[in-house]
Amino acid sequence: MADINYKKLSQMGERVAVPTAEDQVWFWVVDQTEADPAYKNKYMDYVNVVKDIGTSQIKYGAITGPKLAADCVDGSKVKDEAIDSEHIKAGAIDLAHLAVDFLLPYSKIAGINTDPNADRIIFFDNSADSLKYLTLGTGLSIVDTTLNININEPGLETDDWTYDTDTWEQSPLGFQISGKDVRYKFPKGTKIKLIQNGEIKYFNVKYASFNDSNTFIEIIINSDYRISADYEISGQAYSYAETPQGFPQWFNYPLSNQTGWTEIPTGIYRFYVCGNTCFCNINVTAGTSNNGETKLDLPIVSANNQNFGGINFLAVDNGNTLTSASKWFVEKLSGGVRFYKDMGTTDFTASGTKLVQALVIYEF
Repeated sequence: MADINYKKLSQMGERVAVPTAEDQVWFWVVDQTEADPAYKNKYMDYVNVVKDIGTSQIKYGAITGPKLAADCVDGSKVKDEAIDSEHIKAGAIDLAHLAVDFLLPYSKIAGINTDPNADRIIFFDNSADSLKYLTLGTGLSIVDTTLNININEPGLETDDWTYDTDTWEQSPLGFQISGKDVRYKFPKGTKIKLIQNGEIKYFNVKYASFNDSNTFIEIIINSDYRISADYEISGQAYSYAETPQGFPQWFNYPLSNQTGWTEIPTGIYRFYVCGNTCFCNINVTAGTSNNGETKLDLPIVSANNQNFGGINFLAVDNGNTLTSASKWFVEKLSGGVRFYKDMGTTDFTASGTKLVQALVIYEF
């Protein structure tokens, strides 16, 4: 008997009757002793070698031996029970013609024996010691043989925002997340993005607390955006990046209280937050003094660790621009900044035009 080569059932000729009662292994015989070329290549009769396969695959252990012994052959046929642990000759089975699931024991391919009813990628899961289907994560899809990624899919964070899967609900001081403690997501200064009624809104986190099984996120109030109780929150995201896409960085803030003017002075009041540090740009452009003490609101109360101070860019007292240095001062745990007309503690005049301009920097 010459070499035995693997051949697919679909390539067999009409003379072969495909068995239907049980699973079989078939071989194509190349017999060089035949003079007639038409008889050199013949199909051998099927041999009842592998039974109860169940999934159309050769089970682990069905063919285990290294050689096919000569006494296993009867003419052009392989004897019944001939394939065992001693009788497969080296090279008799060409692995290039076998499907991948024949190269692994049945226990390692069980995970891919069912139709996933979708395009899937097969991979070997080492922890499970088995082949499995890869499932598609956020933004991934397979079209024909191409793996696609949608960079605009929420959750991919390509714009430096982390899109939160938790539900955010409006609360008196900001928003809340019910039923869990997720304070760790929202340290001081965390940048916030959300959508209400089609409008994108931005904020900074002031403080996160946990009470009655809910997480409450207090935001730093600004004049540019407001969380409304009238609309649901969607597109909720947070970021620790310095410049996440779309974030305005500087916000106007409402000035509710003042001391030293006849009314809240006209001016520019803006803040920028980096971590737990607040930069506050104060520029009073018009105002009449009625008190020597001069104090304006800050967007957030200062920290409890120390006092803060610095030099004014500009100070006008009773209509006169001061030519010597003057200062601002923020006490710890204070919600306001106080201004002096010199580097000491001299108050302004309680009349006339009073202006100040400064970049106030402090921790909160």
